[in-house]
Amino acid sequence: MKAILIDDELLALSYLEFQLLKMDHSILEIISKLTNPYDAIELVKHTKVDIAFIDIELPEINGIELAERLLEYNPDLKVVFITANQEYAVESFDLNAIDYIVKPIRFERLSKTMHRISEVIPSM
Repeated sequence: MKAILIDDELLALSYLEFQLLKMDHSILEIISKLTNPYDAIELVKHTKVDIAFIDIELPEINGIELAERLLEYNPDLKVVFITANQEYAVESFDLNAIDYIVKPIRFERLSKTMHRISEVIPSM
């Protein structure tokens, strides 16, 4: 299962990757870590991606808008929002997000998210 991580903060990206790699979900392959939302759009246009972990607070366009654009190119994409506040929680679920994680990311919380993903995508 191919995943992309999108956050404008490099430290947050690295931490998310670190936490995901600690999970016992060896089927999850992180194919790209991106700080620019437009790079994510270009990637999804040309590459099959199964899961996108998206920070909501991004420069230029927010994570909700980014998810909408990504879903235009890949309607089967599963989205997990990660953010420092809960302001967009309701709006995120309007996009059928798998989950909405509030920073700081805790391993236990991310583990629940991965369990939800495995229920939706049986190959995990």
